[in-house]
Amino acid sequence: MKEILIELEDILFSDAKVKLMALRVNENDRAGDMFHVFPDRKGNLYGIGTELGDFSRVTDFDPDYIKQYSTLFESSADSNVDDLNSRSTISGFCDISMPFKIDIMLTASNFSRDEAGIRRYANPENFILYRESHGERKEKATSQDGPNFLRTLLRYTADKNIVELISQHGNYLDDILDWIKDPESGTDYLGSSYKMIDKIDPDRLVNQIFNNKTGIHKGKKVNVRSISFDIIKNRFSVQGVIVNEAAANEITAGEEAATARPATVKFELDRSFFSSVFGALASTPAGNPFIAEEGEAEIKKSLIHILKGGKTGKGKGRNIQLGILSTDLGKTGKEISGPRKAAKDLVRLIREVRLQKPEIPEKKQVVRQAINKAYGRILPENTTSNEVFRYNFYLYQMEEMRKAEFVRLDNPGAAVDLSNLRGFNPVDPDKKFSPLLVTPHLNIELSSYSETYEQIMSLPNTIEFGKELLQLTDDLYYAEGYSRETLVNNLITQLLLLRGLLAVKDLAKGRITEKVNRETIAAAKWAVIQKITKKN
Repeated sequence: MKEILIELEDILFSDAKVKLMALRVNENDRAGDMFHVFPDRKGNLYGIGTELGDFSRVTDFDPDYIKQYSTLFESSADSNVDDLNSRSTISGFCDISMPFKIDIMLTASNFSRDEAGIRRYANPENFILYRESHGERKEKATSQDGPNFLRTLLRYTADKNIVELISQHGNYLDDILDWIKDPESGTDYLGSSYKMIDKIDPDRLVNQIFNNKTGIHKGKKVNVRSISFDIIKNRFSVQGVIVNEAAANEITAGEEAATARPATVKFELDRSFFSSVFGALASTPAGNPFIAEEGEAEIKKSLIHILKGGKTGKGKGRNIQLGILSTDLGKTGKEISGPRKAAKDLVRLIREVRLQKPEIPEKKQVVRQAINKAYGRILPENTTSNEVFRYNFYLYQMEEMRKAEFVRLDNPGAAVDLSNLRGFNPVDPDKKFSPLLVTPHLNIELSSYSETYEQIMSLPNTIEFGKELLQLTDDLYYAEGYSRETLVNNLITQLLLLRGLLAVKDLAKGRITEKVNRETIAAAKWAVIQKITKKN
């Protein structure tokens, strides 16, 4: 898994996050506040999240993944540690604090009928209305979403009783039946919602589902003979016989077989017995448990319209790839191999999406030209650090996303103002990209080693060296659109390169203090601060 994650990072050029979240059109929707989707005027879709940290089961992660991102896991906050559903809130995985353009839209599933991987859908209507919207997943009893009756029974179309049941009551089956939690034991029992109870007989309905079915109760196989409903307790009681396979194998034809009587058993029908009879599936509206059903149909209609290319059919939304990503976590024995296979399929899809975008090489060329134009006097001819280029290509993509003109999902003619969003600064569409030489690691290192530069400047000869460097600051490039700290460190990096104190290859190492001492860095920062102060 570690190799796949590293390969993903190499492909993406950014810290893009992948997570299924709730869709929301505007601030009046009664949906979860985890994820909002906005189109722009070109038909692209953008997503922005308000949740900080990923609420995850750590046991679902591969040990190599935890080791790779140990710092994130060590700083996580644990909750429900004694529960089967224990989780950790891990910051840094899915913190999407600005609108990110969506190229791939996947619904996650922990099982598949075939193998783990991605099943793609070319038709948005088929995906949104009939696949994604049901949010089917293997029911593992780790959430409050009980097994969905209709979605589960639809997989048993070879059973005549079930086919007849679905044809008669399928549309409202989950409205009639319900899961009732016992507050003392915590067990979920099958019960009735009491809806339509004057028109539909619960006894007959449940008997039709379980007649002659075999499941597991307290570790023993039980064959269902009949089920009765207690309207006062709101429970369904199972009358069945224990299937003793060992005894059955010993009995031979003759008197013993004729006189043998199977042991009977009676118990209340609970969630675990249901799941042992059927491959129980959970299902939630829109594919996740955070979206409100009110207004759901209109949201889906608007989303499908964008995914089909809008009015003209040529909008950018039609290029978004749709599919179901199955990890097979719900299949016994596939808990490790399933996610690995799914990750490989995801890498393949990302590569295909990139190959289908002819504008990517053009954008890369724009970034290269911007770097050469800004730092041509400092860098040797046609020499650029791969790390510097990768980081600038990431910055370029981020800036392009901040140039988007957002509109409402349900009304493309109405603009959406996101300028008040914390941490998000919209950019003028006409702004030219301004590249950097300083990388994130180098930025942190320079800041930490120059905090006390003023004290260091009192050392002998340091001021004189700072004045020498100050004379070179007229030839430096002043990047625009970044913080003062980043601007200062970018100018320091240029000075060190210009004086030959650093080589281009050193920019990617992130440990320049092995080549440049504190006094030199302090003198360079002093010169830069003097120049910026004078310029302002």
